[in-house]
Order: sequence, then structure tokens, then C-alpha cells
Amino acid sequence: MLTTDRRPALFSHLRPAGLPNHLSSPMVASSETANGVTLCGNRRKELGVADRPPTRRQMSAEQTRRKLLAVAMDEFSRRPYAEVTVGEIAKAAGVAHGLLSHHFNGKPGLYAETLRDVTRQLAEATQSDPTAPSGEQIRYRLRAYVDFIAQNEGIARNLILGGAEPGPEACDVLDSGRCSGIRAICGTLGLDSEHPAVSMSMTVFVKAADAAAGAWLDAGQPFTPDRVVDALVELLRGALHSAKQLDPSLDVSEALADLDDRAPAESALAGPVLIDSGLVDRALADSA
Repeated sequence: MLTTDRRPALFSHLRPAGLPNHLSSPMVASSETANGVTLCGNRRKELGVADRPPTRRQMSAEQTRRKLLAVAMDEFSRRPYAEVTVGEIAKAAGVAHGLLSHHFNGKPGLYAETLRDVTRQLAEATQSDPTAPSGEQIRYRLRAYVDFIAQNEGIARNLILGGAEPGPEACDVLDSGRCSGIRAICGTLGLDSEHPAVSMSMTVFVKAADAAAGAWLDAGQPFTPDRVVDALVELLRGALHSAKQLDPSLDVSEALADLDDRAPAESALAGPVLIDSGLVDRALADSA
């Protein structure tokens, strides 16, 4: 049986990637600290410091980038994209207006990078014990998703569930996150996520799950998270039947049986899940 202590402790504090070591994302696989600032793998390559200590100028640029990401996490969590201005972000970060464009090519790029951090950390948080029954893994993943949506409405509405993403880069980030989720679910159920019928049906499922979560928030969360998870499982079951309709030769019988292979459902998270940018000293969840 899955236990709540397997949930990464830092899921309750989403932060922009690459913050100082004591505030860094739990998804960072490797990093190096210099002058009190942590540089992570890809960022080290971008800065050209893979084999030597970063210069003061490089460290200053990295710190500026992190400040902007921290403020962006705060602002985009509190207000829709259109209501947040570049000037407000730069002022709150204490940097020159033009540095936002220099580091992120403008507000759309900064939004996309913030969204990338959120989706990366959410993906990590929804990972379940691979030795658990398949149905329990699926429910655990869905419960973690529902708990996140429920307890962080600002992030959910303005980043995860936003209907009109600002620009192609943000759309690509969301699509990539959805594809990763589809691959994870299909892998758990023993399905080929690249099969056309499976891919089409599962794409419909993940978008329907987002729509259902948004409708649940709009209605004031009238149902318990467990009920919502049950409904999402039935949506998934329907998606598998739809895949079979598209391709009658596709065998989904084992996948359908696996959905019922589970222990009693548990809450995926222990305690409230509040978003914290790491540099802004206030909770970002609307429900806090």
C-alpha cells in the first residue's frame, strides 16, 4: 500500500528552478554551488561554466534570472497573464525593465519558463510507487493532481488550466507535460502511448480531466477529492473503450482490469500544499 510519506517533502513549496540550495527544486538531479548560488546542469551549460567556476558577471546574471522567476511565480499565480505587466515584474524583482527581455525574450517567455517549473514539479509529485498495484498507482497519481488543483487555485487557474496560453512556447510546455502524463499512465497500464488509437483517446482524456478539474473549482469543490478521482478513473475507463472502438484489434482488457487492481485509496498528500516562490514571503494559494 502506498503511504503518504513517499510524497516528496518539497512538493508543498514549488519554487523556480535553480534557487539557492536550501530553496531548490526537488527535481534537480545535479548541481554545483559557487559564491553561494547553485547552478544546475542545463544552466551551467548555457552559461558555459561546465568545467570552471562561474565569473561574477555570470553569477549576477543567474541571480537576476532567478529573481525574475520567483516574482513571476508569485504574480502569475495571483492574476491572469493579461493583468500582469513587465514593469510590475521588473520592479518587484528590483531589476531593470530590459533584463526581463534579455533573459526570457519578454513576458511570454517568462510565463512559459514559470509554467515549465510548475509542470516539472507536478510531474515529480504525481509519481507513484512502481511496485504498487497498477490501479493504485493510477489513483495515487490522480489524487495528487486533484489535491494540487484543490489547494492551489491560483496556480491551477492561471498556469495549469489556463484556456488561452500566451504564445506557442507556453502551449508547447503544456503539450509536453500532457504527453509525459499520457506516457506515464500508458506505461502503468501496459499500453503503447504511440498507438494512434491510444494516443488520440488519451489526449482527449487528459484534456477532459483538466476541464473537469476546472469545473470542480468553479462550482466551489462540491465533491470530495476521492469522488473526483473516482470520476476521473471512469473517464479513463471510457477513454480505453474509445481506443478499442477506434481500433477493434486493440486489446485493452488487461488495462481495464488493472484499473480495478488496487488497495483502498489514500490521500496523496499529507497536509496543505501551498505554493511558495522562495523569495516572496507569502502563500500563493488563493484558498490560504
